[in-house]
Amino acid sequence: MKNKIEIKNGIVCKTYAPRMDYVKEENLYRKLKGSGLAPELIDSHDGYLEHEYVEGECFLDLLLAAEKDEEQLEQYLKLFFIWYEKYRELSKMTLGKLRFEKFILSDNRLVNLDFEQCKPGYAEDDFARIVAQICLYKEPFSKGNIEIARFFIYAGAKYFEWMPDLLYVKIPKAIIEESRSRGIPVHEKKMEILATLLTSAGIVLAGGDNPLDKVVEYFKTLPRRIISIPDGYNASVEAFDKFERLYTSSEGVLKRIVEAQRDVNQTWTLCITSSMPKIPPVLWDALLSAEKSECAAVVVEANGKLREFPLLMNTGKTRLELQKAVEEGKTSLIDVLSKMPIVVIKLEDLKTR
Repeated sequence: MKNKIEIKNGIVCKTYAPRMDYVKEENLYRKLKGSGLAPELIDSHDGYLEHEYVEGECFLDLLLAAEKDEEQLEQYLKLFFIWYEKYRELSKMTLGKLRFEKFILSDNRLVNLDFEQCKPGYAEDDFARIVAQICLYKEPFSKGNIEIARFFIYAGAKYFEWMPDLLYVKIPKAIIEESRSRGIPVHEKKMEILATLLTSAGIVLAGGDNPLDKVVEYFKTLPRRIISIPDGYNASVEAFDKFERLYTSSEGVLKRIVEAQRDVNQTWTLCITSSMPKIPPVLWDALLSAEKSECAAVVVEANGKLREFPLLMNTGKTRLELQKAVEEGKTSLIDVLSKMPIVVIKLEDLKTR
């Protein structure tokens, strides 16, 4: 049996089939009463509940419509993370099997209309489910959907603290669950690309004549963004952390990466240099979608030689080893990485794709 919902005289009337649904939702409405996060509870007794009827626009539709307006998009997402932080404070619960379409915006008030699936758990569970629903909404894995999902995590990192390692594990599970619920084939490659992007810090080693604003374009919505700038190099990129000092040629890139990576807490560290040619999408996809559960880094090989960049490293598995190498006076990044378990992407293989 399903719960019965009717609207009478501007009031939502719900009659619950399973009593547990009633107990859980009634308890949540009482905890949230007066907060503005949910429709106001009017009456409840013996499996029956009444709350105010709230009209508004579907929040998920508003996010997708604002894809090209980053300022508006960030304002919307700020509303959500303020809502979510207050919700967690009052309820001590996750939203469970939430439907992001059930969030509406009514006169600048964000309201969730469904609390039946709330349960104890991690915030990362909710964020992973939201990412999955954004990516698979209407046009599964469309460029617009993926950019909104990236922006969701990028903006969220400013307002809410979570565990990237846990989020990295949760995102694929949420995408698989959402794909099955919508009857959509699971796209393993796109799923891994997304999970990696949303839990990566980007390090750009600046230098050379290439315009820096073009080089950092791919990194601008990573949850953490860092630029290593040699002394005397003029550069300022908004929303990037900056490390600036005099680097000698003998120090090379290894020391610069160690310094930039020092306080990174993201699962992955993605490194490029501003002096290299533009990286084609097929190479980005190969780096990010590589099977890397047991590896310390994904390295590119060209003409039989391992290249320093672009480079994807497992932060936890490489940080201490790289620091130790610098302390021992080593300067070759590739020599240090070669002694760890790595995945090698051969450029020659990509040309046949």
